[in-house]
Amino acid sequence: MKAKLGSIVDNAEIDHLTDLAHATAVRVEEELRRAQQSRLDIRVVINEIRKGQRDINSTIRALASDNRALDIAMLLRELADLKDVDVSRVMFREEAGPTAVLCRHLKVSSEAFYAIAKLRCKRLKHHMIQAKEELALYEKLNEADANRAIRFLKVRNSVGNTG
Repeated sequence: MKAKLGSIVDNAEIDHLTDLAHATAVRVEEELRRAQQSRLDIRVVINEIRKGQRDINSTIRALASDNRALDIAMLLRELADLKDVDVSRVMFREEAGPTAVLCRHLKVSSEAFYAIAKLRCKRLKHHMIQAKEELALYEKLNEADANRAIRFLKVRNSVGNTG
């Protein structure tokens, strides 16, 4: 690569390009390390919620305000024991119903769900009025119906994984 670049630019520019490539590699490595640490952190948070040491609602609101959608998805998936479901894909579908069902099943507060709805709107590039509509849907959702839907999903996934 240096030989090819040498025919185009002088040595000083090649050294500069080498420095840029190295700096980029270091930055990418650091971002990967931070992402890995974030996954470890969210596992600790999940365990604290399970033990009653941390509140799910304030955690969701904090993660949403930090734009940590994947961490919210992981949190919801683990707490609902849906290991075979890609909750991040579910969260960012056009319709909010599946996310609302999952959150209602976990007894997420309206305020925390609204934080998720706003994050969804931001990610899906929807107008923020959509978040209020999703909240209205959420508030109408019956907990028993949500629990039934999650039980059905778990049964369907367990049957699908055995054959």
